[in-house]
Amino acid sequence: MMWITAEDLSRLAASNNLENMEAIAEAKSHPKEEQFRLLMEQSLMELPIAPFLANTPQFKQWFSQLQLLAPEIWSNEPNTWKTYGQLLQFSYKNVILSTKIDLLIYRYQQLEIINWATHCPEDLENVLTDWKPQLDLFILAKTESYLPSQIQMTYWFLQEENDPIKVSRSYSMEAYQAFQEQLEQVLSKISPPDGTNNFPVEDTLTQFLRGKISIKNYLDSIPEIEI
Repeated sequence: MMWITAEDLSRLAASNNLENMEAIAEAKSHPKEEQFRLLMEQSLMELPIAPFLANTPQFKQWFSQLQLLAPEIWSNEPNTWKTYGQLLQFSYKNVILSTKIDLLIYRYQQLEIINWATHCPEDLENVLTDWKPQLDLFILAKTESYLPSQIQMTYWFLQEENDPIKVSRSYSMEAYQAFQEQLEQVLSKISPPDGTNNFPVEDTLTQFLRGKISIKNYLDSIPEIEI
């Protein structure tokens, strides 16, 4: 089975415009964000981070801001269970959907997703409708016992000069069903209508999903099926 991430889904969704045969640009990487994510994981594991914070003023600022504005990240609430740096996978159709979540807080009749990012998108109003948040919510709705309406997502967008921005939304059955329809439309681009995968070209598909070859090269690699 092929593993599919939110970045892969975003590329597949954009591939319907066949007029542009240029290779799809790779997703922007944020090395600083990954470093801060590791720092947060070490903190939640109660490992020493003071020496690192002393040498990185920007991280020290972000860490202090989250401690002040989001104490629930570290607090021990009664009847609450937390996991961090969680890799989630779910077998759907003929692929494995995969995503990673910074922090999950399990409460009675509520599951909260908390992610943090060191880059702030321009469209904050619709940020939780992007592929990554929607995939997080969808996989949790599929794999956990919570109803969609009992799942909440919170994003903390950290900024270099200003205070962090918090964006929080509750999930719903309507949003779950809408994303499932959108997901099946996108996945249909790599699977025949009968639900089987007869392509002997998984390598080229993987290269396409990673932005290494153009749409034209990928389509040319798919053998024609006689009707």
